[in-house]
Amino acid sequence: MPADPDRRRVYDAEEALRELLSQATSTPGQPVPVLVGGSRVVLPPEVRFGDVASLQRYCEAVMGLETIASRWPTRPVRVRVRKGARKAHWESPGIIAIPDEEWAMRETVVLHELAHHLTPGSLDHGIEFQDALLCLYEAAMAPEVAFVARVLISS
Repeated sequence: MPADPDRRRVYDAEEALRELLSQATSTPGQPVPVLVGGSRVVLPPEVRFGDVASLQRYCEAVMGLETIASRWPTRPVRVRVRKGARKAHWESPGIIAIPDEEWAMRETVVLHELAHHLTPGSLDHGIEFQDALLCLYEAAMAPEVAFVARVLISS
């Protein structure tokens, strides 16, 4: 059995979610509903970041949301630029490393790393991580995003 049996399923679901977010906002000013799990859903635009300072501010704002702050103990997080361009990752204690690349400077990637930050005892992509990720999607993006991600992860 792989060390992280849920990893591929979560990554595939996130890739599908990013594709749906792109489809839903392909026409500026006119949201396009997407069909997921038999439901038509209008998704919000995904935040894209221009620099690490804006990522840092976003992470601090998300960690300060009532839903997040009341559920997880206060854990300061610091964002740094990752030298390698191929992946983002969470580092202990409380550092998120994001490449300064377009694919990584987006909300879903940052929330994925924040989910690792909220579940440091569990570095895999199992149920504890998935629960944190879905909570972040709902609180920071929209309940519709959490719904779509839940459907994609479970399928």
